[in-house]
Amino acid sequence: MKVKGALSWLNKSTKKYHSYIGFLTALEVIVSMIGICYALVMKQMVDRAVAKDGYGFTMGMAGFALLIAGQLLIRVITRQLSEFTRSSMENKLKKDLFSSLLKKDYGRISATHSEEWMNCLTSDTVICANGMTDLLPGFLGMLLRLVGSLVLIFWLQPGLAYIMIPCGVVFLFISAALRKPLKKFHKDVQEKDGQVRVYLQERISSQLIVRSFGVEDIAMEKADDVMELHKVSRMKKAWISNICNSGFSLAINGMYLLGIGYCGYGIINGSVSFGTLTAMIQLVGQLQSPLSGLGGYVPRVYAMIASAERLMEAEQIKTADVHNLRSEDEARVLYKEQIKEIAFEHVSFHYPERINSSAGNDALQKENVLPDMSFVIKKGDYVAITGNSGCGKSTMLKLLIGIYVPQAGSVEACLCNGTSIAIEELRRLFAYVPQGNFLMSGSIRDVITFGKIQGRNSRNAACGNGNNDCTDPDHQDKNCRNMEEKLRLALRLACADFVYELPQKLDTVLGEKGAGLSEGQMQRIAIARALYADRPVLILDEATSALDQQTEEKLLSNLKSLTDKTVLIVTHRAKALSICNKRLVFADGFVREKTGE
Repeated sequence: MKVKGALSWLNKSTKKYHSYIGFLTALEVIVSMIGICYALVMKQMVDRAVAKDGYGFTMGMAGFALLIAGQLLIRVITRQLSEFTRSSMENKLKKDLFSSLLKKDYGRISATHSEEWMNCLTSDTVICANGMTDLLPGFLGMLLRLVGSLVLIFWLQPGLAYIMIPCGVVFLFISAALRKPLKKFHKDVQEKDGQVRVYLQERISSQLIVRSFGVEDIAMEKADDVMELHKVSRMKKAWISNICNSGFSLAINGMYLLGIGYCGYGIINGSVSFGTLTAMIQLVGQLQSPLSGLGGYVPRVYAMIASAERLMEAEQIKTADVHNLRSEDEARVLYKEQIKEIAFEHVSFHYPERINSSAGNDALQKENVLPDMSFVIKKGDYVAITGNSGCGKSTMLKLLIGIYVPQAGSVEACLCNGTSIAIEELRRLFAYVPQGNFLMSGSIRDVITFGKIQGRNSRNAACGNGNNDCTDPDHQDKNCRNMEEKLRLALRLACADFVYELPQKLDTVLGEKGAGLSEGQMQRIAIARALYADRPVLILDEATSALDQQTEEKLLSNLKSLTDKTVLIVTHRAKALSICNKRLVFADGFVREKTGE
């Protein structure tokens, strides 16, 4: 049942490219027919040569040359079309998976390590695209070659066909019996490969910690262990694949021996011509390709199914509720004219553990982080959020911005007319500065603006619509200048003017996770990114922890001047508390409100 589900999912996901696959299949069928015709043409050529028929032999040579030329031409077309189909399909599967990772329930997605998802993006999508592009055309071409060769063998030498056909049936039954172990071993290899990627990626990205604690040797030993498990898994798969391939080779060479022996004795007895022997050798060769191909097709089919099942895991996760997501302009108008407060009503939340694919997406262990939380944030509040580490402060912020969905209770924006809107619809109300900053690589300008000023669509983005309808250069230039001024203001408010002192200024390229800047500088760039977004609600999660006292005071003073915003600050520092009119104290998963501090 799972096999049918995986194949059905692949068929649906690649529907756009079925016409290309159909054309490739037709080309493979033609190539297979040409291959079968080789045997007949070669038989006639040899028989004409033995009979000293020069004209017949010459015509046979001409026909043989035409078949070769036709096959070469078709192969050129097939290779080009196959690569186009394969790469297009691979990009489609990657895009679909990437979209799922961005749009599905964040809690369920983040329960699986990011490197596992990268393994799906870079490996499983390739396996599925290659399989869908190659397997059906190749299989039908192989089947035609197999059936056509057996029909010709039966026509030329029926006795030999009576021996070969039962052997082929046994061969197919053995191939079917190998289905489950081949699929199981492939999936295990993919999972072990994912574990290797996860381990190595984490140690490479955390080199500073590894080196500072002097645990390089321990990291290497653990890497050896993880890679050894991967090798063991690969060797198990290689062992059964080796048995399959050896069995296939034995069967094929046995057919050669049988065909040559049968026809050789026929020549001795005078019942078989030299041309028939040549044709039989050619036909056994035509059988060799399908049978040896079947040895490779069976593992590839079940590798493709196993990879498809891994890709399906992300798609089967519940989609985050974004179908009613309000636009940024609409959210801004609602905040300005109608929203009076944001209310948490008896909210409870727990994190899922890592998704267990063997048990299904619902097989998740759960641990309550916030058992029952209720409070109100009024528009224009400056709220300090305090509490011990691990008490749920950052989790509450993710619930607030609609990234997490509560298991019970509700988070809603309350309107002046007495109605309310689910916070998931108003995600674009918020500008968020998380712990760790999460700066992406690229120029400082692109990091802050997400490429809205410079990039492929920067000129159209400056026109405010992001499409290709704006053709007024003056309008484009004016809006670009406005966006640059907005960027400069965001940097000033975030006390990040230091970027103008860098040699490349805003074009300074940052490495992974903001490499090239100090921790304090990275925090200020992250705050500038949030301020540039100009959302009505600003959320800072320990965003000033690396700043010196003078810089922090100036930054907080700048934030206090933003009288049109609601600001939430997770902090333990007294200076940050001084600009807030309300305080939320977290303890044991519950929240206590204090005002006037």
